[in-house]
Amino acid sequence: MQRVVTRLNAPKELPNHDDDKAAAIAELLMETLPLDAEREKEARIWASFSTAALTDKKLGAYSRQMNDALEQFCLECIRELNGSKISEEDPDIRFEAMHLHCLLDGLTIALLIDPSPRRQQEAERIVRDFVEQCARGA
Repeated sequence: MQRVVTRLNAPKELPNHDDDKAAAIAELLMETLPLDAEREKEARIWASFSTAALTDKKLGAYSRQMNDALEQFCLECIRELNGSKISEEDPDIRFEAMHLHCLLDGLTIALLIDPSPRRQQEAERIVRDFVEQCARGA
């Protein structure tokens, strides 16, 4: 669990996409999805742990820590798309970040259920489309 939280909290450098910020952020977001064997293993552990945390209060704090890290990561990505001068407290930015967070969680579960190349391509397209829509709305 700590490895995932550490990765989410680490300073992020956008991948180089020749001034295409949306593509760079989409690539960064896809790092959270189980698109390879290592991340699939992490996602399966996360899913099992999160399920156990629903019924074991001792695990709840750790589950919230992971959730908060992903939420903050999503918020930073949305702020970057919309211009980093926008406040984290802006309700529209927080709403978009929550939307993105839910999207990533849902795609993670979908990919754990069906990790086929076709499903992976669909997930990548969904993330890219979402990010592009956010960027156009900026």
